[in-house]
Amino acid sequence: MIVDAALVDKICESLHQLGIDEIIATDVKSDDNETSIKEVYRGTVYEVSFISKVRLELIVFPSLVLPAISGIMDCTGHIQSKRGKVIVSQIEREICIETGEVEPELTQWLH
Repeated sequence: MIVDAALVDKICESLHQLGIDEIIATDVKSDDNETSIKEVYRGTVYEVSFISKVRLELIVFPSLVLPAISGIMDCTGHIQSKRGKVIVSQIEREICIETGEVEPELTQWLH
């Protein structure tokens, strides 16, 4: 999901309450055509179209997908649709980099 940086702590707290503890956060820039920020630098006004956001990545079991989405929506205020996006996709396999083996914990959920 890609969200405003101000929402990260609130979202992570909501996900931790569901037992989702492994969350990867990456700083990203988003080109939002409808929102731009005007900044002044040395007396000149600049329009900034790339807005700083945070990309959160997590992998959850199928039984937690809907509760996780619900928790995220509650934190972000789903009425303000421009505040971020949640992208859901299925993970086909997890492979250990060191050994090349498919992780058994994930394999049981794939069938």
